Amino acid sequence: MIKQYNVWHKTVYQYHHSASHAQNLACLLFRSSPGHRMLSEKITLTPNSGDAREFEDVFGNRLFYFSIQEVHDVMSVRVDSQVIREFPQAGPSPDDSTTRFADLENWLQAPGRNAVEARRWTWQSHRVPLLPEIDEWARQHLAGETGLIQSCLCLMQQLHSEFTYDTRASHADTPIEESFPARKGVCQDFAHIMLAALRSQGVPCRYVSGYLETEPPPGQPKLEGADASHAWVSVFDPAIGWVGFDPTNNMLVGLQHLTLAWGRDVEDVVPLRGVVTGGGSQLITVGVDVASEGTPNEVPEQMQQQNQQQ
Repeated sequence: MIKQYNVWHKTVYQYHHSASHAQNLACLLFRSSPGHRMLSEKITLTPNSGDAREFEDVFGNRLFYFSIQEVHDVMSVRVDSQVIREFPQAGPSPDDSTTRFADLENWLQAPGRNAVEARRWTWQSHRVPLLPEIDEWARQHLAGETGLIQSCLCLMQQLHSEFTYDTRASHADTPIEESFPARKGVCQDFAHIMLAALRSQGVPCRYVSGYLETEPPPGQPKLEGADASHAWVSVFDPAIGWVGFDPTNNMLVGLQHLTLAWGRDVEDVVPLRGVVTGGGSQLITVGVDVASEGTPNEVPEQMQQQNQQQ
């Protein structure tokens, strides 16, 4: 299945007092990843008066540095992207894997580049520490003798059934020490908890930042900017590679998931961060829109041919 998406992401900072200088780092450019192909992208900065350059971080994510070197009361950053998304008719199936959960530890200790690369995704990170209470919870829901992917599905389903999606229950800096016992949170919290559970059992996994195409209520038009950044988990299976799990929606990652970047936790893929001279208090507004063009397989023939040549 092939589908084309138009995505825009806009962040506006309004300062209480004028700011004289700002330096920022944005993680808003799509990386090269399986099933994704960039058609075009445009970065619009207001004001646009300083240095700007792109580079890759240690994970291969595309970062964009820019500075503003004039007095300003408002700063806005907008990225418009056109992305081709290609996905198999059926997503990864638990039956595709021959890896048993109980055998994963032996595979990770074996020599070879793949095992070495996978091992670094089993370590704890600043936002995903290995906690005894999550380790105990994970042991109850990860079945050692079943397949790895099936075990991860069971864990995801349990997380989804126990935890409540609540935008008022957490904020961007809420640690899992708070969100786990509260059993409430948003996609960032769900992803961090699932990562902590998997890593506590030695499963290689990473935090994925991106977008999810959403559908409006029946009979209602889709509102521009109503979509938001999304987060999910990707697990490495030696038999079939990386498999995405969306614990917020209790589903495997599919055609409607657009991967932007990945890292150990959210701190590696913060959409926009920086420092500003002056400005005082800030009012931050974020808008995101994800719109598909046509229906699956209704992409121009030329685009399909180019995709097949990748």
